[in-house]
Amino acid sequence: MIDLLKKWLKNQLLFFLWVYFPIILTVIFGVFMAHFFPHIAMQAIGVFFVLMLVAVFFCSR
Repeated sequence: MIDLLKKWLKNQLLFFLWVYFPIILTVIFGVFMAHFFPHIAMQAIGVFFVLMLVAVFFCSR
C-alpha cells in the first residue's frame, strides 16, 4: 500500500513538473517582458512558449 502511494505521488509530481512548471515559467516571463520591453513582448512571449513546448516534448521522452 505504501509503495502504491509513493508511486502515485511520484507520478503526480512528474505531472506537475511537465505540465504546470512550463506554464508558470511562461507567465512569469510574459509579465517580465510586458513590464520591461512592451514593444516586443508579444513576439518574445510567443517564441518562449514555442521553445517551452519543444523542450517539454523532447525532454519528457
